[in-house]
Amino acid sequence: PMNAIVTRVASFMYFRRMVSMTFAMIKPEAVAFPHVAMSPISNATPPSASRRRQLPPFMTASPVNSLSSSLSELIRRLINKAIFRRISSGGLEVVGAKRIQLSANDAKELYGIHRDKFFYERLIRHVTSGPVIVMQLRSKNDDAIECWRRLMGPSKLLKSLKESERTSLRAQFAISDTRNLVHGADSTQRAVVEMRLFAPYPPLHLNNILAHSVQ
Repeated sequence: PMNAIVTRVASFMYFRRMVSMTFAMIKPEAVAFPHVAMSPISNATPPSASRRRQLPPFMTASPVNSLSSSLSELIRRLINKAIFRRISSGGLEVVGAKRIQLSANDAKELYGIHRDKFFYERLIRHVTSGPVIVMQLRSKNDDAIECWRRLMGPSKLLKSLKESERTSLRAQFAISDTRNLVHGADSTQRAVVEMRLFAPYPPLHLNNILAHSVQ
């Protein structure tokens, strides 16, 4: 009986720890001004103005010159600053983080649930078009997943603009359903899988990220 009690207590403590941790990602984009965002290097001929209106936002980025490159970097820093401030004030703590270039294979594993959706290829191209910041978050209230998803807001842009969601990160910064700024696990099981996919999350590297992105 005593061993059974110890096992149950250990299982409960492990579950609490898993629930208190979640995976989060800031996607690569100057979301407030898509036309100054860096576009992937390509030798393809730019689409004409008439075709451009029919293309998804991530494909309409203007060619980057020194001015737009500096502006997009400034916008990214300001948005990162706003995100980290909301994380802190929203009851979450960044345990560790790093800035990486997401590979196509990792992106496909991360978004495998959407493999048969019409936007899947567009999503993969988008999240691999530039660096992302992956984070491990911890909640002070033992519900990191729910807390982060509440801060993110709905993935659908129109839903995020509802009165009850207007303070969410996506309502403030997203420009489309695909370019919706952030990602977060939707369950304990997914959080564990996604945290393992990008582990480790070094705290020292986090300090460098914050110094570079937030100041």
